[in-house]
Amino acid sequence: MTAMNNDLRNKALARLAASRTSEAQTALRDVFNQACTELNEQSQFDKLASALEVLQTIAHRFPEDAVTALATFLKDAETRSLTYAEGYEVVANDEFFGEVYGAPSLMVKAIEAMSTLRYLVTASVLGVLHPLSAHHLDKIRKAAIEHLEHAAAYNISVFFGTKEVPGIGAYPQQQILTFVEQLKIEEVKTCWAGTLVLIEKLLSEEVRGTEWSYNQVVISHIAIPASDQVAEVRQRAIAWVIGIYPRLDAVRHRSRLLNVLHGAIRNPRGAGEASVAMISKDALTVVQFFRSLAATELPQLVEKIEHHSYWIFFHSPAEEVRAAALDVKTAADGNSEYQIFKVLIGFEGIFGEWTRERNSEGNWDRKDKLRKALSTSFIESIAPENESVWLDRILRYSQIESDDMATFPVYIDFLERLAAQRGDFALRLIQDHGAEVDGFLVPLLRGLATTDGGREIAWRIIDGWLLESKYLLQIAYSLDDSAIFSPELLARVLDKAIEAKQIRAIVACMSSAVSNFSVDHSREPIRLFALGLTALTALKSSAWIFELWFRPKIKEFLGALDATLVDSVLENLENLEEIDYHAEEVLYILAQAHAGRVLKFFVDRLKAAPALESSKFEAVPFELHKVNEALAQHPRDCVAAVRPLYDGDYAAFLYGGGRLLKNIFPALPPEFAQELGLLMEAGSKADIEVVLAVLRNYDGKSAVAPLCLKIVDLLPEGDELLEEIEVVLESTGVVTGEFGFAEAMEEKRQEASAWLNSGSDKTRKFAETYIAALERRIVAERARATESIVLRKAQYGEYD
Repeated sequence: MTAMNNDLRNKALARLAASRTSEAQTALRDVFNQACTELNEQSQFDKLASALEVLQTIAHRFPEDAVTALATFLKDAETRSLTYAEGYEVVANDEFFGEVYGAPSLMVKAIEAMSTLRYLVTASVLGVLHPLSAHHLDKIRKAAIEHLEHAAAYNISVFFGTKEVPGIGAYPQQQILTFVEQLKIEEVKTCWAGTLVLIEKLLSEEVRGTEWSYNQVVISHIAIPASDQVAEVRQRAIAWVIGIYPRLDAVRHRSRLLNVLHGAIRNPRGAGEASVAMISKDALTVVQFFRSLAATELPQLVEKIEHHSYWIFFHSPAEEVRAAALDVKTAADGNSEYQIFKVLIGFEGIFGEWTRERNSEGNWDRKDKLRKALSTSFIESIAPENESVWLDRILRYSQIESDDMATFPVYIDFLERLAAQRGDFALRLIQDHGAEVDGFLVPLLRGLATTDGGREIAWRIIDGWLLESKYLLQIAYSLDDSAIFSPELLARVLDKAIEAKQIRAIVACMSSAVSNFSVDHSREPIRLFALGLTALTALKSSAWIFELWFRPKIKEFLGALDATLVDSVLENLENLEEIDYHAEEVLYILAQAHAGRVLKFFVDRLKAAPALESSKFEAVPFELHKVNEALAQHPRDCVAAVRPLYDGDYAAFLYGGGRLLKNIFPALPPEFAQELGLLMEAGSKADIEVVLAVLRNYDGKSAVAPLCLKIVDLLPEGDELLEEIEVVLESTGVVTGEFGFAEAMEEKRQEASAWLNSGSDKTRKFAETYIAALERRIVAERARATESIVLRKAQYGEYD
């Protein structure tokens, strides 16, 4: 059955499902049973997809049976051996084909069908979707979470009702909350993302809705109403969060729950007095809970509590809530460990009195200076009697996880200055606790190297690590600093990293080589960079660009490379599946002096693309943002380099070499247009095809017209390429409005009318044919747009 037939069938079933007659019920039951049978017994993808579409259309008439059928299918869908219609067997194992036509796609359809029942058999639907929120396949997991969110969200039409259907208030949310309250702790942990999205939506401060008409979508949102149902849901949900909090050990879980509680007590815009009073009552409960934690909770969580409480203090309209928030501050101020933590580690900690008027101007700068001043006092306070306390603290702080080092700039500065002032203490940390502070060995080594004799001590430590091939990454980064840099040590680290195939350590060595580059001392840094580059190329990695593209010396360094090394850099970048802004920055620097080589790099990527199996490889970006500026200085070289790519395959060149030239010359400047003109005037018909393929990429801009008309004069009358010229000229790119295409065609018709006065017979005849085609297109487009409006009005109605 074709997609059109399926669509018509489903529309007919939707109308039938709206009927409440016994005949309709009987007919629907037969269709439903047939779909369930196919879902249970079929193996062909198309038939299974069709059965799922049927269930999505009529499942609401048989909700419990539908949930059972869909749950059974979801349970065994992954293990079912799928078959395909004739002609698709060859591509059944293709990666892209599997993404679209594999079992996961069918499972997503089943989840979507299940979601239509979320207000009818809420608990049953949640019982299926909630476990799927922890599914091992990302596609299934995301779909389950998305539809759990739909189920729990407050919807205007569901809450208040419509003209046709009365509202049911917060009844779905009550059912969902009961489901959540009955979850076991292990279910909460296992299905954390699914549980969290349910609670977040139950505590939403807004009710949203969407209304469709034939020509617009209206998205509405109002403040959460202060009904008894809503108040009960919020109070129970907050109580559940507070109750589950101590049963979760992971810091990330507790942190998210603190965020959920904070999000629940924000006052939405336009909230009435009753809603504000309800939210303020909830806010008092939340802030009091924060107060109970502030004195004893882990410092990183106290920081979040303090930050949220500070926001509540400044935004809550209730004096009682504001007073409770100040109690949180008092408790946090009395937490001595937190006060140290927020100086050294935290970046959300609040400094100063809350009751003062906030002034954000220069706040971060003042805060940074204050933190560094306080960290200095910490260093000065370390004495023999409290060394063990500080040792334990540093070991604990160094174990705090972070996605990057952005959380720790003050701590890194503290450790480096501590090592510089207390070399003995730093040496103890490095030698006795290296594995526990391995993420911060770099500042410790750098600080140690600034002490008397510390550089030699640091080198001895590094030498010992190298003998064991330990901490290669940390050594490489520490040698980035000129105070500790040693070309001999860096060469040894690089050899070890290459031997161990540690890409990150190789990249770090290359980074240190660049950082220690100077015009007077360039030979060894360039040699080490080249060694690392060769190793990465052998490992099919271009990871170095993500580390080096922003380095202060990278432009000077790349500018010092000879042609052979530039070729090596470009050879390495061939490993990239796509050219993003990191790579383009490097290519732009190289193109300043080696435009021809960079241009060849892009041409070689286009040549290599057909032979590559990766579907993710993109030879040329959709758009260039910087390197094209350098390449565009050489229009003749660009045309000459790209022209040999054309082998008669017009479509391949259109999206390959043609797009590359368009990306280099996005505005079709006169210099480039002149080179295209010279190519087709002195060349063959194939050269004309090359020019047309390039022009096709410009979406019919006015600048293409002179070249198109020149081609018209070059071609014999009746040549087949004249039709392609019309296509080039008719292209529009993106248009807006229902009659956008018709209006764009009208503009082109007016522009072409001037060609009727040309002195060239060929141009006049082409213009007549082209204008006639445009006029037919205009009529057809206006009729199509009008018909589309009528159909959409019938389907969606008009918004009032």
